[in-house]
Amino acid sequence: MVILFVINAIYVAVDNYIVSFKGVRLSLFFECAPFVMWVVYPAIGYYIGTNGRDYKLWPWYLLAFASLCMSVLEARALYPYQGEGLGVTKISSMIFSISTLFILFSSKLEISLKNSTCTYQTIVDVGKISFGIYLIHKYFLEFAVKNIIFDTAGRTVVTMILSVLLIISVKKTIHTKIAEKIGFR
Repeated sequence: MVILFVINAIYVAVDNYIVSFKGVRLSLFFECAPFVMWVVYPAIGYYIGTNGRDYKLWPWYLLAFASLCMSVLEARALYPYQGEGLGVTKISSMIFSISTLFILFSSKLEISLKNSTCTYQTIVDVGKISFGIYLIHKYFLEFAVKNIIFDTAGRTVVTMILSVLLIISVKKTIHTKIAEKIGFR
């Protein structure tokens, strides 16, 4: 898992260098699609599934908070070069995502969330379509939302809503097996 993290971090750093400092705009495919951008996340799921979910949460909360703070600072530093949202192309965002996965998959959090049925079910439902959201959100962001909504928070909300609505529509209109094969579980 450490090797995959290093590979992922190197890819993100190279991507940042090319986009931010060389001024080369990469296509969506090269920016998001290569397996090195996301392979660490299934590896984390495998690691947690193999080693159990009973671990201390405070280190992950601390790492999540620190990486969130670093993400803000990193975005401020890179924004003048890129001039738009930076997303996962920041190493701090990757670390935040990893720490959040460890928090969400912990047995302690699951036990406390099961008491709040609505919250727990919402997390489970979003988890079922999260890969589909990952696959399509960038297209909504780039082509449908970017030139209409200029507020970052508004873009985020509208992109998520459009992604979820498309996935739900596809799941209701296309055979389940086909929907699963294209990433809409």
